Amino acid sequence: MWSMGSVQRLPPADLTLNKYSLEYTFEELERATNGFDPSYKLGNGGFGAVYRGEQTDGTDVAIKVLEMPEEAGFEEEVRVLSKFRHPNLVILMGFARRDFQRMLIYELLGGGDVYKRLEKSNTEGLPFTWRQRVSAAFDAACGLSHLHNSKPKVFHRDIKSPNILLDRNGTAKMADFGLACLSDAKAHKVDNAAGTIGYACPLYSERCVVTEGSEAYSFGIVLFELLTATPPAWILRSPDGTRQYQFLAGHINGDAGAAMSLADIHAHWPQQVGHSLAELAIQCTRSEDEQRPRFTNIVTALRKLRDAPDAPSPPESPDRVHRCQAVPVPQRCIQPSPRMPAESPRMPAEMPPLWSLHCELVEGVESLSAIPSGFRSVVHRQEPGHPWLTLFKVGRLVQEDFFQAILPDDNTRNAVSREHFQIWAAPACDGLVPHDVACGSVPCSFFVSNLSRTWTMVNEALLDASGKCAQIHSGDYITLGRRVPTPEGARYSTIVRFRFDLSGSMLYDIDEEDLAAPRALGAAGGA
Repeated sequence: MWSMGSVQRLPPADLTLNKYSLEYTFEELERATNGFDPSYKLGNGGFGAVYRGEQTDGTDVAIKVLEMPEEAGFEEEVRVLSKFRHPNLVILMGFARRDFQRMLIYELLGGGDVYKRLEKSNTEGLPFTWRQRVSAAFDAACGLSHLHNSKPKVFHRDIKSPNILLDRNGTAKMADFGLACLSDAKAHKVDNAAGTIGYACPLYSERCVVTEGSEAYSFGIVLFELLTATPPAWILRSPDGTRQYQFLAGHINGDAGAAMSLADIHAHWPQQVGHSLAELAIQCTRSEDEQRPRFTNIVTALRKLRDAPDAPSPPESPDRVHRCQAVPVPQRCIQPSPRMPAESPRMPAEMPPLWSLHCELVEGVESLSAIPSGFRSVVHRQEPGHPWLTLFKVGRLVQEDFFQAILPDDNTRNAVSREHFQIWAAPACDGLVPHDVACGSVPCSFFVSNLSRTWTMVNEALLDASGKCAQIHSGDYITLGRRVPTPEGARYSTIVRFRFDLSGSMLYDIDEEDLAAPRALGAAGGA
């Protein structure tokens, strides 16, 4: 049994990486970055900071410092980028280790990423023409096609515009392979459907099975983004204060004309090129996986568009989406046009809770009264038209506003996984009907599964691997934390502690001995 003060000596699990790539010393990287001087910092990623460095031979490099290498996919990145070489895949020059920190050293690409390039085109007037955009898409598709036609093939699992980098000449390269997996099969089952909201294929998110088709879906969203300069997802605030995601693909809804009405005027799209790109994006985002094009077909289509002649750009549609400065989900934010009616709130306030998670302890917060009252709890309510026994996931991207409110420090918040754990309920009896649920007469057992590469703790039970689960009762504690290196080894430090609460629920807890094992739903949820 683990306690929060436990110390564990953890030898490096990545000693075999030297056969794949060159290992730098930490001292070499210190010299290259002038002691990791803040002026050398290029930005912050999801798992750490990125610095510019200059090697002794004068070569400029980018150095990514990973504070949580296991969750950031350090080993996967080294293996994939060392094994698979292509002009449209970012070059990994080597890696470094220091205690529990890991560092990745890449070629420095001076053109930024496609996401920020689109943003600068709209906010700073920096030209990003239609041909440059199609060329970037073509380059990225070439890199992805190489991965999908290799043996074994590589599934990237996080295709999005921020992961497409540009060099100073505009050549695009795929980057960030921390979630990548290798497989000899056409479809690969994963423990968690990692990815980014708005880009991830719905079938992949639901089934946890990645395919070339699910990768094509994400790439199709990038094509929509290049065409419209509109983020793939954003949060719409309703008059009653509720918030819900809106999705660009949902608003386009398979209509090339609708996509063209949103075409970014700054790119000066020729009508035929823009329409063809919209059609390709629609093919990539079809609902059925097998109906989507393979990357070899995508490359062929984009090559024709890249080499198309210039033509007069289409006039701006009167009902196009107007862009402004970023808001919650996207960095480039939009306001829905009249042709995009807001949907009804997904979670009506009157629906009864299934359970709640109340903050009991937050790192760096002396008194919880310092946190706005609306952000001291996470409530899981029944959703109209949905099964009442649904999985409830908790993570920094699932409850984005909540975790930003309680953990304003980026480094601390990023120590919480995108999807960190999930809770599910297993009924103690079969044949439940809606009346039983509505009357609050449903006996259940409740379980927690860890979804993170780090850990989740239920009371004193440490769930230190993805898929590990434990039973939970009302009043029990769920703790999220991080591993802190010390001279004696690893110490586990608390970031946030929740108390599980069934007050006001239509469900009630039963004693552990009344349920010998989780039923089918629970078993599926913990997989």
